[in-house]
Amino acid sequence: MAVVGMAFGAVSIIAGTRVLAGVDQPDYVVLPWLVAYNVAAGVAGVVVGAGIWLWRRWGATGAAILAGAHASILGVLVGMRLVGEAVATDSLAAMLLRSVIWLAIAGAARQVAGGRTGRR
Repeated sequence: MAVVGMAFGAVSIIAGTRVLAGVDQPDYVVLPWLVAYNVAAGVAGVVVGAGIWLWRRWGATGAAILAGAHASILGVLVGMRLVGEAVATDSLAAMLLRSVIWLAIAGAARQVAGGRTGRR
């Protein structure tokens, strides 16, 4: 779960940075604030993944926070689509995937953290 979180974060950083820098130009509507969010969340994902890898209790909390943040952004995107604003289907699918993956990571990390004792 830690490796998945770190890898997912790294991919988000790379892909988002390439779009923000103009290296990649997707053939769908790009919301610059969403790309910036994805890069920042990618950095957070790498940090949280490292925390889980190092058995830090805050790793499970961080994963839950990331899952909630992604789900919130998904809600915003769905709301935007419902009122007729341009939101790429790829963006909706990617945010749904991020939400599900981080929810799974958070659940697994919470189970593991709950079974460990000692300080960290």
